[in-house]
Amino acid sequence: MKHYRPFCSSEQTHINAKPTDASQFRIAVGNFRRRSLRAFIAITLSIVGGYGGAARAQSSSGSVQDLLRQAEAAYQIGHYPEAAALFTKAADQGDATAQFEIGTMYMSGKGVEKNCATGVASLLKAADQNFSPAHGALGAMYRDGICVGRDDPTAVTWLLKAANTDDAAAQFLLAQMYAAGRGVAPDDKMAMAWFLKAANHQIATTEFHAQALKPVVTSAQTSVGVMYLAGKGVNPDYGQALNWLQKAANGGNPDAQYWIGTIYEFGLGLAKDVAEARVRYQKAAELGSDLAKTKLAELKDGSGNNAGTINLVCDDVTGGGQPVKSFVFIDPASKYVKFQEPKNTMEFRDGVFGKIVTRGMAYWMTYQAPGQQFVNIGNDVITFGVRAKSGNLVIKIDRRLGLWSVNGGAPGQCSVLPSKRQF
Repeated sequence: MKHYRPFCSSEQTHINAKPTDASQFRIAVGNFRRRSLRAFIAITLSIVGGYGGAARAQSSSGSVQDLLRQAEAAYQIGHYPEAAALFTKAADQGDATAQFEIGTMYMSGKGVEKNCATGVASLLKAADQNFSPAHGALGAMYRDGICVGRDDPTAVTWLLKAANTDDAAAQFLLAQMYAAGRGVAPDDKMAMAWFLKAANHQIATTEFHAQALKPVVTSAQTSVGVMYLAGKGVNPDYGQALNWLQKAANGGNPDAQYWIGTIYEFGLGLAKDVAEARVRYQKAAELGSDLAKTKLAELKDGSGNNAGTINLVCDDVTGGGQPVKSFVFIDPASKYVKFQEPKNTMEFRDGVFGKIVTRGMAYWMTYQAPGQQFVNIGNDVITFGVRAKSGNLVIKIDRRLGLWSVNGGAPGQCSVLPSKRQF
């Protein structure tokens, strides 16, 4: 018997209406479209798929199997307290599936009073028996600090265990960790390898399986497409990018539609077709993509072609859980850039030697020693930052692909703000 269900509470299952982090992408090319991992886990992780059936067939006694069948039947009809009691009886007899199930129920507060400590302890018991869904769940929890302290190296350890058993969700999250350099050294080739493993999973036709796996697979497919677009971990290949993005778009992924729109808007590997780009952006917007909505507004008023100042909005690339918007104001005439986050503002002027003018968050203080500021503005690529003895800060924005990165790290997304909108 196969069954699939999220272990987090239902109110956590909708963030931006896509998987990522997914529900993420927030795929990420690493982190290109940051979303709450809580939502992603709620939709995609702690899948008891074939693992549960295999564990019962190989190790459970007849009486434990009976308890599991009764517990599952009670769960499916919404009799959660009864299901919890039956899973507890089976878990007390050492069954890994039951330990996993009752652990997830304690974490969500379904049928029992919510208790993170009890839930985590039960998941660890299942993990000690090499129950792969428990490995994936623990990896996701440590990655996002759900019921445990955030610990990236520990998250990678658990995710790798699950990923090596062909768990698509764990493979996808592990790819993001490599792309972002979280818990491991940044490695685009390893990220691409794990994205491909997740992207190549076949989605079964059962309702529960499709609900759990489809967002993961389409997000991984989108990630593969964007990696080919950006040349991260592979040589740039617009044909392969479009192929993977179309697979994801056919599965209903809004980010894939957005990137296909980008390909048509700028004629990447095919004839430029702004009309088709609009169609794709519209589809992405209807599926909930805020970036697509911004892009449609940009195309409507022609702000992307302004000869004067450039206003951009960029998604977080720092690896945090919740999305962070950064606004970039660029004045090509004076070669001046203002980079503004919710709690931090930096100003750069080309050719100036000195400290960056900053107000706010401390994590930029590494670059407060005097250094040579630079602002280089090309038709497609804008770079700015400072070179100092304490370290270099180089921010690169690729206007054609709509990507930005800090010191060559995992890219995030950037989009032009309509000219009438200032910050």
